[in-house]
Amino acid sequence: MAAGAPEPRLGAAPASGVIEKGAGGREADGPLRVLELFAGIGGWRAALGAALAVPPSQAGPFGGAQAFEVSAYDCCQYSGEVYFANFGEACDNRNIATLPAADLEGYDLWVMSPPCQPFTMTRGSKQRDLADNRCKALDHLCDMLPRLLRPPRRIAFENVKGFCGSAARDKLRASLADAGFTCKEYLLDLAGFGTPNHRMRYYLLAERSGRFANAACGGPGCDVVSSQLVGGGVADGDGGSPRSSGPAPQAPQEGLPPGVLVRGPWAALRRAEIDASHDEARAAQGREAKEACFRRLRERFLAEFRVLVASHLGAGDGLAGDQESLATAFADVDAWKLLPLPHSDPAAFIVAFGGNGAGSQELLESLARVKGTPGAAEWLCSTTLARRGSGLGGRQPLLEYIEDLPAAERKELEVPREILGKPFAQGLSYAQPHDVRTFCFTGHYGKVWHKSSGSLLFQSAPWAPRLDKTALARAHGAVRLFSPKEILNVLGFPASFVVPPSLQLRHRYKAVGNSIAVTVAARLLRVLLLGEDETCLGLPRCELERAGCG
Repeated sequence: MAAGAPEPRLGAAPASGVIEKGAGGREADGPLRVLELFAGIGGWRAALGAALAVPPSQAGPFGGAQAFEVSAYDCCQYSGEVYFANFGEACDNRNIATLPAADLEGYDLWVMSPPCQPFTMTRGSKQRDLADNRCKALDHLCDMLPRLLRPPRRIAFENVKGFCGSAARDKLRASLADAGFTCKEYLLDLAGFGTPNHRMRYYLLAERSGRFANAACGGPGCDVVSSQLVGGGVADGDGGSPRSSGPAPQAPQEGLPPGVLVRGPWAALRRAEIDASHDEARAAQGREAKEACFRRLRERFLAEFRVLVASHLGAGDGLAGDQESLATAFADVDAWKLLPLPHSDPAAFIVAFGGNGAGSQELLESLARVKGTPGAAEWLCSTTLARRGSGLGGRQPLLEYIEDLPAAERKELEVPREILGKPFAQGLSYAQPHDVRTFCFTGHYGKVWHKSSGSLLFQSAPWAPRLDKTALARAHGAVRLFSPKEILNVLGFPASFVVPPSLQLRHRYKAVGNSIAVTVAARLLRVLLLGEDETCLGLPRCELERAGCG
């Protein structure tokens, strides 16, 4: 922070505005002492730099280094190389599962993102929860926290959405309560913060005070609130663009994802089916079972849609093509979703589009231009529907994050012709520079060819002016992986952040894909440390909603 500028003060208790002593009785006028557990490449440290926004003239080697002191722990060698390259400090590689109390005490803040594999819902995952060896470190921290003589004042935690409802989550909350903390939990999607990427994650903020005793909707204890953002199998809605701080509006508009809003008697029948399918998916175990629920839902919807088309739409509606083509335009079932939104209208629903749903989007935009299907349904573009290049609800197009890569690096990132020629290639996610939606990038990006690992980038070329998914091999040379640096850009890391080129490409992707969304983490830290209102998360108080995951 700037010299002589006492506000905002990190040691302050946001609820009262009174500066309090830090951990262990240390006066709050010194640097914030931070314990960064499971540090990875330093996402939480980057978020601290962004949250505290120290002026460049007073910053250390990385944006706010003079405002806080960090002790980092991580045992991954290649993540540690990235960390050292950016912060000039090495992570302590001791096993967190064996750290004694002396190494955990005396900090103002703990930040952590434990391994997500025990909770991930991707295909083939075992979801072993606390029985997974990779959960031992978190288990140890939960055991130690209530025993510490000088516990941290505050804690910030991140994990995958699957952590919500796990036994590990229950143990974490119990440990926090035993140690005198109150907490608040969130399900937040990076896409709701102006970024063209869906990355739904679970976050927890905790403070050793009564600050969060009545968190979310006036309920007691630790409640989960959702930003209503689309992400993953069970959609949570879309919160639109982030809102500025200040009083919550008296009559806020419910944010809707990009797509078409359908209302009317026909829509009411479909909404009941959509609600039932989403309930079924929430109860299903494993990602494949959940996907099967949504696949059956889309198949039923297509059958009903064909009947609707045959009954109500004719040549006079101004739609090009025959009736059959309207229904077959939905053939790419991975490109769209049926969402039980708006919450305020149980007789309506949203058809939302994935990163490669251009065909479905064009169809439904055509439907939205007609006056509707009399007596059955009314088709309207949702209020945040983006035109190409315009950004969705304030969301920037991908071209704002794409780097001008050297020819050698572009060649290294090209998707091989043999991959594009495989039948499964049609089911991958392809994004273009003006698009505002991509699939979540994971540590398997570049290794596992599946849309759930992240989208691919198509940049038109003379031999491939448009992407034809029925002849993808022709686009060889125009389809490539996003570079590790581009993924960092999407996640909100600063432009100065680097990934050493000496690391193998697969290790660079694993390190970057396993990191946190700095954009979201920085907003949460401002809520936790500076007492900012939650409207900076796009969560006006009157729109907070329980996510129903535990």
